Amino acid sequence: MSTHSAVERFWSWWAQEGRERAQAALADEGDSTETEETAEAVEAHVSAMHPELEWELAPEADGRSVLVVTAAGYPEAWPVARAWLHAASDDPGWTYLDLRPPTPHANEAVIEHDGRDVELGQAVVTARRRATMVDVAVHHPVFADLDEQERAMLAYLMLDMFLGEEQAEMWLGEVSWPTMSPLDAFPMEHLAGVVADLAASHEMPGGGLGWAGLEGSTADGRPATAMTQVPLRQVTAPDLDTHCAVLVPVADVNPDGTLGAAGLDALTSLEDRMAEALGEHGRLVAHQTTPGERIFHFYLDGLDAAQRLTPALEDWPDGRVEVEVTVDPGWGLVAHLNGSE
Repeated sequence: MSTHSAVERFWSWWAQEGRERAQAALADEGDSTETEETAEAVEAHVSAMHPELEWELAPEADGRSVLVVTAAGYPEAWPVARAWLHAASDDPGWTYLDLRPPTPHANEAVIEHDGRDVELGQAVVTARRRATMVDVAVHHPVFADLDEQERAMLAYLMLDMFLGEEQAEMWLGEVSWPTMSPLDAFPMEHLAGVVADLAASHEMPGGGLGWAGLEGSTADGRPATAMTQVPLRQVTAPDLDTHCAVLVPVADVNPDGTLGAAGLDALTSLEDRMAEALGEHGRLVAHQTTPGERIFHFYLDGLDAAQRLTPALEDWPDGRVEVEVTVDPGWGLVAHLNGSE
């Protein structure tokens, strides 16, 4: 079954019976068998869309109910979760999300793990801010009794509960889960403020993602520069999982290896034409410039989208433009530009 068909089947089932059954389960109406059968039915329809998707139901304080279908950190499943969300209809009684929101009053929450209650108010964290991300070490007293895999699972769960999945995916770098509390740890409820400060420092004045410049040199010591969106993470465009590198030769090069003004103007015009050609099917996320060449990094919503670029590239005067297209969920091909390597 195709993703499109599975998504359609989910929403058809949801409209016919799923919504009503889920509402009854949240309201504790009916017996436990009916609730279990409802959960099994939701699981079956969600798994049919992608086996890595996870889901959860919850009531909201305003009386609405929430259904979250999330990729749970699996890049391959992000486009499916976003396609599911785009296919949702307006519903006055429900909120639909493809990323877990932060848990209200997470500091007061208690979760169950392996038969024991875990009080989130006891969680602490360290935070080391880098240019475009925050490295964290999460600790909870219960970690002393857990193995590596269990500590990792709980650490990521706690981060999602305190920050929400979107902020965690956008701004967290390295994550560790020590068994002993670091000396410089602070209550985890304050981590959201650290992340918010980092996000604000990169936001454009009118809102939206910011851009950062990078400088370096080639193997022979000539200048190399890059511009990247910040953060450079797939969660900023979950439905774009195909990398498209456009390698453009540039003849106008100054003696010091930098590109000349005419060459830069031509590249800006080409960038605009490519963006217009792609429309909603792709996004420029970075470009790298070395003497005589610029590489544009686009992410697209599928392999076929790259064909839309052809008319924009045909009349480039400085030589043959090469296009390399690779399926790349997780945006690993631009990881060297996002500060994680």
